[in-house]
Amino acid sequence: MNKNELSNLSFPMELIGLRNKVGFWYRCLKLLGESTSFSLGRVDSENEWMWQDFDHEQFDGLGGVQTYFKQHFQYELELPKLRKEWGSPRFFNALIGAINYQKSRELPFIEWKHRDFSNGLSFSNTHKKIATLLITPEESKLFLSKLKDKKLNFNAYCMKQFTDFLRSEFLTSEVKDCLWQFPVNMRGHVPTFVGDLNQSSYVDIVVYESDSPDSIRNEMMTKFNKKEHWFVWYGAKFIPKLFPKAAFKTVQEHILIGGPPYLGNFSNLGSFEIPNCHEAIYLATPTTRVRPIGFGTMSVNGHLTFTLQFHETLPVAENFQEKFDKFKKSLVDV
Repeated sequence: MNKNELSNLSFPMELIGLRNKVGFWYRCLKLLGESTSFSLGRVDSENEWMWQDFDHEQFDGLGGVQTYFKQHFQYELELPKLRKEWGSPRFFNALIGAINYQKSRELPFIEWKHRDFSNGLSFSNTHKKIATLLITPEESKLFLSKLKDKKLNFNAYCMKQFTDFLRSEFLTSEVKDCLWQFPVNMRGHVPTFVGDLNQSSYVDIVVYESDSPDSIRNEMMTKFNKKEHWFVWYGAKFIPKLFPKAAFKTVQEHILIGGPPYLGNFSNLGSFEIPNCHEAIYLATPTTRVRPIGFGTMSVNGHLTFTLQFHETLPVAENFQEKFDKFKKSLVDV
């Protein structure tokens, strides 16, 4: 959709009474012209990509991967649960925390080298431009061993490495700190209904120019211990229930003006051992005008994959995959 189409879109009445309040936000994005699908894929024997799409309104990443493994490999995956110590705060504390969270969010300055809005602000294409990296089982065993020897957390290390790489490629030199949306699996602590495969929240993680993997990990742990994922969860549940029109308007304005200033979404589905699966599996996460880069990683039987997906408004150089391939060496050289 272009700016005029977005500006003239009035509140859709179908949002009233929508049962899935977490899914409400993804429905808003779809109604405003964005794709909310993520994809799981692999390369076939003819070297062709085979992607299966999942709508984030109905599935979170783990819900998608559970369905994918069952359909393609006849494997019933038992999904992990949120740690007990990161469980829900008391309701009143969660409500106050959700209000204070919105008031105190850190939103660092961001400036892109190039954004192209000539063809629109939102795009419903499910499959966008991607770049992928594969680390073989032999390579990943050595890579993870190095991380363990140096006591480095995988997520924090990768977030530091990818932030530096992407900042140099896409952001101006004035940008020092970058904001990521970091999904959190809420299973085991939230009420669900039959068929509910979207049980995720998130925390905001700012990666400062001076950060190390250890300081990023400390920031992640601080946010989990403060239970910020619950502040987001309760906000996501109750704002649409109490203020659906204002919630839709907020999403609409974010697409129109470009805030909050995210670099993108950083998603790690985890590591899995799946019988009968001999291929690498890739995760392509959703992108929007507001979160134009989707980072996805997962490991299946030692095949460690990284996928970057880019929103249409973010121009990507023709030789980006070549640069990404070269980046692999610095990534695994811990």
